[in-house]
Amino acid sequence: MAGPVSFRPGCWLKSAFAIISEPGSKLLSSKGAQLSKAIQNQLNRSFTLDDGSFCLLKNFGSQDLEPIYQLEQRSNPHPWSKRNFEDSLASSHICVGVEEEGRWIAHAVFSIASGDAELLLITVDSAWQGRGVARKAIKIMVEMLEDFAAELFLEVRASNSRAIKMYDQFGFNCLGVRPGYYPSADGREDAHIYGMSLRIG
Repeated sequence: MAGPVSFRPGCWLKSAFAIISEPGSKLLSSKGAQLSKAIQNQLNRSFTLDDGSFCLLKNFGSQDLEPIYQLEQRSNPHPWSKRNFEDSLASSHICVGVEEEGRWIAHAVFSIASGDAELLLITVDSAWQGRGVARKAIKIMVEMLEDFAAELFLEVRASNSRAIKMYDQFGFNCLGVRPGYYPSADGREDAHIYGMSLRIG
């Protein structure tokens, strides 16, 4: 049985681009913050699931941390801490969530720097998994990121067949494996590194 559509924070792309919150990179941090702001200004995008549920993709901020954190705790077997979310907001990462009838049912965090983007986290409420929430939300984000980044990268658990299938359908390519990267019930689990070009030509 596939696990939840969820990823842990990662810094494996440090060799490819600088982390925007890294000390000594104020210019990059400023540019990253500007790009994040530009993307966030385009949010509040609605979509409908196959079952007819109406959803809204929108930014989340510090005022939303408690319900976002509670969703993370109950739906991710290896959840982010509240400090992880606070640091992402402070670092001007792109923090988005999906609302359905006024309640959060999913959230995701992206970083963007040096012309590339990374999906750091995506978590879907356990009750909403397998209903197309992640697929619809990521499709919107990919379309938006095309104007700001050349590549999108992510990590996924080797056992997360549901997420791997979805990213294969989006056109992501497996770039490598980090052996034993994730903790698991059996000890450690490999992380698959995926990337996708956002611009053609």
